[in-house]
Amino acid sequence: EPAPPLHGDRPVTVLPDLRLERLDLGLEELRIDRPDGEPLRLEGLRLTNPEPLVVSGAGCEDDPPLRLAVDARLAPVFDALRVELAAQPFAPSPHAELSLDVTGVSGDGLASALPGDWRSDGLEDGRFHVETAVTAEVRRTGPVDLRLEDGLGLELTVSDVAFRDGPEGEVLVGLDEFVLEVGRVKPGSGDVHVRSLSLDTPRFRARRTAEGLHLLGLLLPAPPPAPEGEGGAPVAVKEAAPAPEPAAAPEPKAVTPEPEALADASQASGAAPDEDEEPDPMRVAAAGGAGSGVGSAAGGTGLDAALAAAEDEGPELRLDDLKLSGLDVRFDDETVDPPLRLVLDELEVDARGFTNRPPSPVRALALVGLSEPGGPPGGVGEIALAADLQLLPVLSGGIKLDLSQMELMPFAGLARGAGLELGGGQLDVTMGVHAPGDDTREVDAQITFTDLDLSEPEGGVLESTLALPAPLNVVLFLLRDEQGRITLPLSFDVDGARVSSTQGVAAGASALSSVLVDAVAASPLRVASSLGEVTGLSTVTGFLGDAMFGPSEELPDEPVPLAYAPGSPKHEAGADEQVAWLRERLEDDEQLLVTLRHELGRGDYELQRVRANPPREVCLRLVEELREHRRRILVARVEAAAAARSVLEVQGVERSREALTRVRDLARELGEMERALDTLAEILRPGSERRAPRRTKTACLALASRRLDALAQELAAGDETLAERIRIVRPRFDEPERPGGGEVSASLSLRVHD
Repeated sequence: EPAPPLHGDRPVTVLPDLRLERLDLGLEELRIDRPDGEPLRLEGLRLTNPEPLVVSGAGCEDDPPLRLAVDARLAPVFDALRVELAAQPFAPSPHAELSLDVTGVSGDGLASALPGDWRSDGLEDGRFHVETAVTAEVRRTGPVDLRLEDGLGLELTVSDVAFRDGPEGEVLVGLDEFVLEVGRVKPGSGDVHVRSLSLDTPRFRARRTAEGLHLLGLLLPAPPPAPEGEGGAPVAVKEAAPAPEPAAAPEPKAVTPEPEALADASQASGAAPDEDEEPDPMRVAAAGGAGSGVGSAAGGTGLDAALAAAEDEGPELRLDDLKLSGLDVRFDDETVDPPLRLVLDELEVDARGFTNRPPSPVRALALVGLSEPGGPPGGVGEIALAADLQLLPVLSGGIKLDLSQMELMPFAGLARGAGLELGGGQLDVTMGVHAPGDDTREVDAQITFTDLDLSEPEGGVLESTLALPAPLNVVLFLLRDEQGRITLPLSFDVDGARVSSTQGVAAGASALSSVLVDAVAASPLRVASSLGEVTGLSTVTGFLGDAMFGPSEELPDEPVPLAYAPGSPKHEAGADEQVAWLRERLEDDEQLLVTLRHELGRGDYELQRVRANPPREVCLRLVEELREHRRRILVARVEAAAAARSVLEVQGVERSREALTRVRDLARELGEMERALDTLAEILRPGSERRAPRRTKTACLALASRRLDALAQELAAGDETLAERIRIVRPRFDEPERPGGGEVSASLSLRVHD
């Protein structure tokens, strides 16, 4: 027999030519008997091929997809299931697509198949749909000869997930898109590098009534009330013996580089690409082999020892980029009066840098919007969170939470259930939590209520819980200023190796109680202010103030619009006067805030769509240009690393900072080149046209962020005090209706809290 062909030193398996005209496998019935319900019957299960299955032997990598279909029925749960699969397992980048449709879901049948006491809530024609696509990146020497020791890349997309009642019914639970991009899984070491994970617009509907919880067209009945003994007294329930205390787990060893400057160098190395990772074949040999030797050039320092020690900790798990975008959740609670009807319609989360290796820096931004049914997005309030943390070897850094303009009236029913009467008001909260690197959490917060209308009976829950020195209505009167605001500054520490939410709430309640006691102690000041209002003194002082300083300029009723040409990050020249006027207002009045919101234009969308999805020939030319630029950066980085090592060994840490900064800057630039090459490789990959809409969305959001950031910097003009009073509403992506370029609207408002 002739020797098999070789790929390098590896034999290549050659597949025979195969053609299957017709595949039809079936199972008439599979019955599953259940002791607590009627049997489940899988009926009419069939596996077929809609078209001939062809494998072309040596040329099978260019074969059309292999297509299969599965049909079935599961009585009494659903009438029909249809699965369609299209796979190209022998392609250079193996790819498969799967769609699943389930129709005729019966509420009674679905409830009977679920554990627990579920019941139908009118579900008659439930329908479920989902689409999935997966692409693998694996070294191979032949159609079935895989080099898994070199690692495996993966891209998984799950889209159009929806469960509804009827073909046009509202989506009861769903998800627009889930995308997972795995850069490399290394079986030998167990390392997993996830480039990105994104989630787009989860959808959910739920309702709570006296009957129970309504979701998915089903009802989960509310638990029965607690049993009562004679005379209506509750039946005593014997408490279980407490569980034994678990043995204390050994504390993990912390890996800490010795010299302080090495932390800077480790950040530089973290921004660079994986040196031991082979480049993607679609990058047209973009690496060019130039990465070899870079690590050795920087060797001989404590950094290598620290990294080697980190490698001994086990496999590295790394997630570069986490994005959550969009939200469509509605929850109605009809067990309270008035009912709570809440919509979560905004979600933007952007987090980077998750890893289980020190120092594991993580930066995250998040925004959640709340509204009422039919109201504008974020109409009830917005919650923004920013985090800058170092997870290892010990938690350090800070988190800032900002709750803006939360309307309280929608929560009146919940308040009444707690024995409070809430007639309205608005809540703003700014809270910072700082972890200095030990077991302490430092909390600084400022809570502001505007036009709060809240009352309770004498001796109510707030008066007793917070140990108020006077009834609630008296305390609120003493705290309220002339503008109807109540401002509560809080500052406290929470100690303990394992800080729980209970500890935090207890410490916060104690700090709040102290603030309220101090406010009551200062009550004569508030009484004097009230007397001024009664006697007209406030009118006199207001007149004198206007006479001496001039009347305060009223705020504009409408936002100030700033226009942009399509695709341009700089506003049009005609907006310069408006920007100068806004900056002048901020400089003249320290109580003013400016809020910037972006609206995408149709011209922006069309231009960014072209920019994010360039033609193949343009991508290839850019790859060549970036490859050459990357080669120059690598050479400069090798030289800078060698120079930094020499300075560090001879002159010590203090004198090596400039050299280490140079290494870090080059590593950051190299990381940018790698990301650009990765983007081009993704566009050049077969089947990437499916990702074109997502790339367009990312490019549009990036343009909006550049515009907002540039305008904020222009307004602040380097003044940090002005920058603190400029708020940016995180941009959202919606199909634009505005013709031409985009617009940023600037709204002025009075500062409620610092």
